[in-house]
Amino acid sequence: MKGETEMMERYQKAMGHIHAPASVKAKLLQEHTEQRPVGRRRVLRIALAAACLALLTAGTAVLYTAWRKPAPDESVLPVGHSYEELLTFWRNPKETLGYYSSSIKAEPEIYYKTHEQSKGVQESDIQKTNGSYLWRIIDKTLFTFRLEGKDTVLTCKQTMPEGVIPYELLLFGDRLAVIGKYSKKIPGSDDGSNLRRTYVLIYDLEDPAAPLAMEPLWQSGSYVDCRMIEDELYLITQTSVKYDEEDWEEKEGFPAIHSKGDTEILEPEDIYLGEAFGSKWVSFTVVSAINTRKGEFDVSKAVLGGGSLVYASRKHLYLVRQRKNENEDNFSDLYRFSMDGENSRLTGKGRIEGSVLDQFSMDESNGYL
Repeated sequence: MKGETEMMERYQKAMGHIHAPASVKAKLLQEHTEQRPVGRRRVLRIALAAACLALLTAGTAVLYTAWRKPAPDESVLPVGHSYEELLTFWRNPKETLGYYSSSIKAEPEIYYKTHEQSKGVQESDIQKTNGSYLWRIIDKTLFTFRLEGKDTVLTCKQTMPEGVIPYELLLFGDRLAVIGKYSKKIPGSDDGSNLRRTYVLIYDLEDPAAPLAMEPLWQSGSYVDCRMIEDELYLITQTSVKYDEEDWEEKEGFPAIHSKGDTEILEPEDIYLGEAFGSKWVSFTVVSAINTRKGEFDVSKAVLGGGSLVYASRKHLYLVRQRKNENEDNFSDLYRFSMDGENSRLTGKGRIEGSVLDQFSMDESNGYL
């Protein structure tokens, strides 16, 4: 009898250290008193079982809390009641901005900017904001919104020059730049060639509610990429010309830039001899520095061949061209330009084995790429 009493005391003491619901403890205690005396091992087994049961019970509660379905009135965004309503909503960007901004609270002076791979080197996006206004490209139009939460208002809509399709935006201080694409079939061309240009449309934001358009600039070729460091915009395009010795006019098809009503063809000393491919089509990669304050080109340089993969640090811009040798092995040519406004120029060339995955596979540190 004495031994059974001691075992009961040990059992109760062990149960006291187990975090389990009172109902579970009471049921185990009742089962214990209705059975014959038990040994020390069984006491431990019962205590362990109670602990496992407690964990399972608690775990179920946690999972239920995490995965429960929200109540109908907890919806962050309203839902559509017809396909017509959904389409009407989609075509009205003002409504979209209002719904998204009204459900999220943020500090007054905090807003998100486009990701910068390199600090201080801005990359383009389809929309830009300064925290008070937002500029967004929708179809072929630049929209300006004043951000006031659910009361956000559209203050201005501006269309692009004829034939120009807006693509991306850049923003610094009171300067907004729109990168636009332009393509037009060349009359009388036997091979169906297109005249391709990349436009830069600069807007003065002295009155951010109504951006003031400056005179458009353009550069030969298809758009590749761009970067912006403070007021200086760096534009990269690619263009090509079919060279026929028997029917070719001097300067025909060579890279050109246009600003303030004047068109200039790049001089031979502004074109670096990168790689020769031996084909009739001669390709160029053009890198220009544009002063958005003045609305004009500071400098334009081109590389024969060049590259279409771009990475930029605070001081340098890199072009990468992926190629194959005679054994079908991959290798990459690299071109480095200084990013120094009107003094920008080619400062290095290299080659590595293999292919570079993307711009985020590159970084610069202490003069090394």
